[in-house]
Amino acid sequence: MSHIAYQVLIFFVYVVSIFLSFFSETAKRRLFFKAKEREQYEICIHATSIGEVALAINLARELFPKKRIFISTSTKRSYGYLLSRVGKNELLSVGYFPIDVYWNSYFFVKRLGFSQVFVIEHDMWPNFLKICAKLGVKRYLLNAYIKKKDFRNFLRYPNIVPLLFNFDEIYVQNSFVQRQLKKMNLPRGVLVKNVGNFKYVQEETLSPLDIHGLRKKVVVLGSFHDGEERVWMENVGAPKGEYTLVIIPRHLDLVEKWFSFFKNYGKTQLYSQYFPQEETDFLIVDAWGLNRQFYSLARFVVIGDSFLPTMGGHSVVEPLFLLKPVVYGKYLKTFSDITKRMENEKIFYRVDETSLLSVTKELLFNDSLYEDTLRKIPNEVKRMTLDKGKLSFMNRLNGRCQCPTLGA
Repeated sequence: MSHIAYQVLIFFVYVVSIFLSFFSETAKRRLFFKAKEREQYEICIHATSIGEVALAINLARELFPKKRIFISTSTKRSYGYLLSRVGKNELLSVGYFPIDVYWNSYFFVKRLGFSQVFVIEHDMWPNFLKICAKLGVKRYLLNAYIKKKDFRNFLRYPNIVPLLFNFDEIYVQNSFVQRQLKKMNLPRGVLVKNVGNFKYVQEETLSPLDIHGLRKKVVVLGSFHDGEERVWMENVGAPKGEYTLVIIPRHLDLVEKWFSFFKNYGKTQLYSQYFPQEETDFLIVDAWGLNRQFYSLARFVVIGDSFLPTMGGHSVVEPLFLLKPVVYGKYLKTFSDITKRMENEKIFYRVDETSLLSVTKELLFNDSLYEDTLRKIPNEVKRMTLDKGKLSFMNRLNGRCQCPTLGA
């Protein structure tokens, strides 16, 4: 019954996408998968969010440096990020994942010819997984994570579990997720193993930004959503010549709106049009994939998607691995396995409207507190970073594990 319901639902999505394809290039790309003629791959990695896509690129480069890999994604933003990070690497190609009607997924798998597929976290497509199984493609779910609400639904509707979790092996982020999966109606013979959070793998060395005109102190608002800019301005206000505020919107369609908003409070520039004659108050980043480069310039980083009730938070790991203190709103739910400890160590700061200003001032102007925080971060990063031992299962998949940045 669950299988029939899914086929009806995905066919409806396909029909709607046909209409949307007249207006959306993303919908068109997902309707009609295209690949270069006679191009074949050994591995496919599928990821959806920016954080998952960044993880996919890192795993591909670190663990499979000599294999032809195709990285697929489902959104315009993640596809743009892939293009900005991958470039013309002949062993690494990128593209859109097709809408999961049977014929679309069958052509995708047959055309690319991969023998292994890695799905990052939870973007699972039943027809695609079923076709892979029939064609003998080994299927791995990496960094698996299940929200509490989803877990309750999986227990309530157990018949959908074999459709979504049709994998040979599942590698989870922590022991809690491992226990959840073992209570669910998984297909027989699926290996479930806790190897830690793959997002605690440090990424490759950054390419520095060639940028001038920022003040000595820089604060970065990373991946902010619509409405969060007002929370900041209403509680903290303008820099007033004391620092430069860099704003990285989660979605680039916010750039024009935010430029008009911030210029009411001080000198405002767009990154793409930044030819500094003098220091600026606000710099809005209107380009993909530059979060980490700007995080590296910051005194501290403020993480978005955490200041409004409907939110859950973006990655706190990126700025942490760049040895930066991290501030976020009270609604952050992600990375709960480390946030409490980091808050106790005064490396992470969970704030609300009443404490946002005081924490900002402390990190900006209390040098002894700031330097004490910086001294703590390297040990915490070393403690949480995945090492080669935790990634040893990749030896079996790849024949070796080349992870020069891991466990350093």
